[in-house]
Amino acid sequence: MNAATLEEKYRAAEELAQRLTDTVAIQSGQPVFDAYTRQTFLDNVLRGGWPVMLGSSKRPFVQHIYSRKHGDLERDYNAFYLAPEFYSQGNGNYRDVNQNRREDVWLNPQVGDYNVIAFMNLIQADGYNPLVIVGNRYMVPPAQRAAVLALVENPDPLAAFLTRAFTPGALLKFVAMAGIRLKATPEDFLTQVMSHADQHFEADPGEGYWIDHWTYNLDLIENYLTIYPDGGAICCSIRRCSRFTITPLLCVHAPKNTSWQGIACASSTPSLRMRKRPR
Repeated sequence: MNAATLEEKYRAAEELAQRLTDTVAIQSGQPVFDAYTRQTFLDNVLRGGWPVMLGSSKRPFVQHIYSRKHGDLERDYNAFYLAPEFYSQGNGNYRDVNQNRREDVWLNPQVGDYNVIAFMNLIQADGYNPLVIVGNRYMVPPAQRAAVLALVENPDPLAAFLTRAFTPGALLKFVAMAGIRLKATPEDFLTQVMSHADQHFEADPGEGYWIDHWTYNLDLIENYLTIYPDGGAICCSIRRCSRFTITPLLCVHAPKNTSWQGIACASSTPSLRMRKRPR
């Protein structure tokens, strides 16, 4: 690491911030206000993430990059991580991430009902939600793995990797570090892998469960209906919000895969990564 390298990285960071905030760029008679608009949006991106589309046009996935906690040094519980990989994502609290994604569908209509589905699916049948949003993970079902392995020259290392959940960045990082030879460009390879994968929106209890955060979902629904006012898609979305969870922390006597008043009651779901709450 030398001065030239640091200067190059600094310029790259400035250019990235400029490109991201071009989305909300305005030109008024007040330069301070113009800069404030960019900075406010950049703060939203750092907490809620910026949505990019992965996969094919027939099977697109929304992936939020840059998302993380704000890292206030006065509070230890704001410690954050940001994965050192492509399409990087980090951890964030349910409320913070939710409220900073309220304008996603305005700025990028391709997001559609993704945020509505993701956050509504984390509301438990008792109204509580886990504290920490971990991010997206992907799994390639066993029946689809042969099609993915056909995309590389030496499939054995990749076969073992596909047995567990992964992020898009972790997949590309593994391919590079393991010396796996691709039959297509990395971008095309990732697109084809995503077309065979299932997406899971993961969360963690963190310091506990919360009851008052469901109200933020109303803003997500209202903004979605503003862009898609026919309402038909949202009805389908609400019907898809069926993975309500009663965790062992709050429903200790509920048998797995049973139901309570028609609502699924499972000890966990594929979209949640749960830990026991400290006593």
